[in-house]
Amino acid sequence: MVQSRIKMLEKMDDLEIIQDDNGKAFYFPNPEQLPPPCLTISEGAFAYEGCPPLLKNLNFGVDMDHRIALVGPNGCGKSTIIKLLTGTEELTEGYQQRHPKLRISVFTQHHMDQLELKYSPLEQLQAEFPGENIEKYRGHLSRFGIMGDIQLRPMYKCSGGQKSRVAFSMFVWNMPHIMILDEPTNHLDIEGVNALIDALAQYEGGVLVVSHDQHLIQSVCNDIFLVSNMELNKFKGDFQDYREMLRKKYGY
Repeated sequence: MVQSRIKMLEKMDDLEIIQDDNGKAFYFPNPEQLPPPCLTISEGAFAYEGCPPLLKNLNFGVDMDHRIALVGPNGCGKSTIIKLLTGTEELTEGYQQRHPKLRISVFTQHHMDQLELKYSPLEQLQAEFPGENIEKYRGHLSRFGIMGDIQLRPMYKCSGGQKSRVAFSMFVWNMPHIMILDEPTNHLDIEGVNALIDALAQYEGGVLVVSHDQHLIQSVCNDIFLVSNMELNKFKGDFQDYREMLRKKYGY
């Protein structure tokens, strides 16, 4: 039996150990400044075809000096507001104004699911943004802690944190004026979250965050907007006040 096991082990392929992050850096390149208003919705309303209104009385805007948290219960319309801001969906009432040079990037909960696991981080960037020289891809990945041999390793051999960093590197490739972050800390440990917070502090563009991460919101955002009863309104208080409101209203 021992000899049989030895022969079986000899036939098995060697597996490379998945290495975790050895760097915690994030880097968000600063775009050129755009004068306000960058992106506004006025007297807006939205309803999916054949459905009752989902959102009404929308008066909202994001400029390059804004740090906004968007909060509200699941299904209230937060994702739809993001789609309206990015142009994925169109208002059914009201109008939207967008600066003609505005660049927006959206980081969603499913960003990592869109990575091609057989590709290396370097191949991911080359496939998504073709035509650049190899040094530009390598330098860009290095700013997110993806360095050396990790750049050439298939994504399925990378850790969750490393995959997240590759996704972030693709997210800011176009140097956005406004970044929309939908649950960006899901695959990050506490060091990664703090590195993200530090990078956002250095970033000179607008930030809109959808997250349940109290530490992230309190560290990054100056204003909180609450989606409730089909409307979007500025919340009077900080995230702790919002949590207390939820506790009194829903018991959690």
